[in-house]
This record gives sequence, structure tokens and C-alpha cells, in this order.
Amino acid sequence: MQPGRYEITALNALDALRSPGGLVGMIQDAFLMRSMPETEATVVAGQAASARLEVGEQPLEGPVAALAGTVTVDGKLAVGYGVTARLRDRDFATRTDERGHFSFGSVHAGKGQVSLLSGGEGGLFAGPRNLIWQSQLELKEGEARELDVVVQTSSLRGVCLLPDGSPAANAWVQGRGQLKGTQENVWVGANTDGNGEFHFAQVAEGSWSLDARVRGNDSARGELPKIDVVGGTPTLGLRLELKSTPRVSGKV
Repeated sequence: MQPGRYEITALNALDALRSPGGLVGMIQDAFLMRSMPETEATVVAGQAASARLEVGEQPLEGPVAALAGTVTVDGKLAVGYGVTARLRDRDFATRTDERGHFSFGSVHAGKGQVSLLSGGEGGLFAGPRNLIWQSQLELKEGEARELDVVVQTSSLRGVCLLPDGSPAANAWVQGRGQLKGTQENVWVGANTDGNGEFHFAQVAEGSWSLDARVRGNDSARGELPKIDVVGGTPTLGLRLELKSTPRVSGKV
């Protein structure tokens, strides 16, 4: 290994590497189980480095409850979707099974939130900001809560253009959506391709706004507010026209 500082995280198992697609599955699991123990180690040239990880399920301290539910997306049971929860500063994560059901088992009682990630590999690799549903909740001690999550989705597609009208390749596009009929907000994000085009294959029904930016010597930024997303009806032909942003430089 090259000298430097490394972050080390435990994974569930390496057996998955022996099966087709096992590496993809292992990386997806690593994201979902981001509450697995981790540490850092510094590698110095010519010296041995060591790290210690305490693996295994950590016991819950204090009041506990149980949390589970069923997810339906676009009228179908949602199979293989990532579901995360955060309660009392601890992360929990699982996937829906072939019946669209998920269960965290025992979790901390108290206030927190539950989130549903975009479906498929893209949603899992995109990280926790690519959500299609989110809700705040409060669990009482000893409560067994069963959620019924119903989501309608569509897609967004468009292009980012630089101030001179040329495609904005590799621009970062972030969307914020307010879920229909709620005050909950969710986010998605992705880079444009070489033609300045972006595509969000699965976004929740609601009111959306997009923000795009290009960093570097020719930094630029643009916004596109008030996009109404209706479930089952793709939104196409969006144009995000970027404007140059002033550069500030100097010495303090």
C-alpha cells in the first residue's frame, strides 16, 4: 500500500465474490450497512500498520421498539429497495423482500425518520441523497410499528447549457422535491454526460426544483424551479441554462 491515511470498514462477507454479480451485491450491501464498524489507519513507508474493528451487532441501549412495513411503488410491490432509518443518532438499514416487505427488527424508541432509496443499482450506488420517499416518525417504547409506504414515480430528463450555449458536460445537477400531499422533501443528484444531458429515472410525484453547477475556472450555475412531476408521466425536454458566477480571489 502507498503511504497515507486509509479508512477501513467491515463488510458482511467475501463469499459473495464467488458468484456472478457478487461484487456488485457486496458494494450495495456495504452502502446499506454503513453502520458497520469502521476506523482509520495511517500507513508509513517501511513500517507495519494495524487496525482493530469490533464486528457483530451492537446491543441497543435504552428504550426499544420494532419497525417494519410494506412498500408499493407505481402500483407494484417494491422488491429489493433499500430502506434506511435513523433513530437516536443510530443508522439502521435493510432491503425489501420479494413481497415488498422490510423489517428492521428492534430499533431505538423515540423520534427519527425513515427513507426509501431509488430502486435498482443506480439508487443504491447514488447514496443516501437519492430518495423517493421519506417520513418523520416517533416510536414509543415497546411499540411495534408497521408502515404502509405507497409511492408514485416518474422521470426527469433534460440538458444543461453553458453561458455560450454549448453543452455543460459533467455538471452536477441536484433536484429537490416536495412529496405530493406532504411537507417532506427528498433529493436526487447526478452528473451530466458528455452532451450535457441528465436523466433521473425515478423521482417521486410532487413539486421539484433543479439546481446545476459547474466548478473550475469557468464556474457557472443555473436553476429550474416549479417542476410538477405526475406519477407515470415522464417530464422531458428540460433546459437548465447556466450563468457565469463571479470569482473571488485575493489574500487575507
